[in-house]
Amino acid sequence: MILISCENSQENIANFVNEGDMPFKEVLEPEIMITQNGDLKLSISSNVMHKFDNGNTYFYGDVVIHFYKGAQVSTSLNCNEIMLDELKNMMTAKGSVLLFNDSQSLSTEELFLDRTESLIYSDAYVSVITENKDTINADQFRSNLDFTNPRFIGVNRSTINNFPEF
Repeated sequence: MILISCENSQENIANFVNEGDMPFKEVLEPEIMITQNGDLKLSISSNVMHKFDNGNTYFYGDVVIHFYKGAQVSTSLNCNEIMLDELKNMMTAKGSVLLFNDSQSLSTEELFLDRTESLIYSDAYVSVITENKDTINADQFRSNLDFTNPRFIGVNRSTINNFPEF
């Protein structure tokens, strides 16, 4: 004998679903352009975007962000997931994070962008390759927002390919 029952009481259903955990907006394959005074500053694309009531927006899948200076891409970021916290003015990138510009690339598993402090940082292991093919591996990383002034904390291995001759 098989019995099947269906519940349609909204009170009972509410016990199983917490609307605060559900996005109020879902966009498939979004492409978002952010401008300031008419100048393109940032573009974001991914497989899926979820926006929540608490001010957080998540991008999932093949996430690609381009940061612009003028009309040119200055820095790019690829990862598996981005969380934008509009209240704290923070961005968190997770999963196979790759940050790069014309002169260097950084790989890590988690990277933070703090617009209030004008800082990009990671407290996870990072590996950087410079345009000279030098490599730097460190426990932590700090930089300005355009990734042109990096600092490394806990450097545990580096390879410098172009030593000056004496």
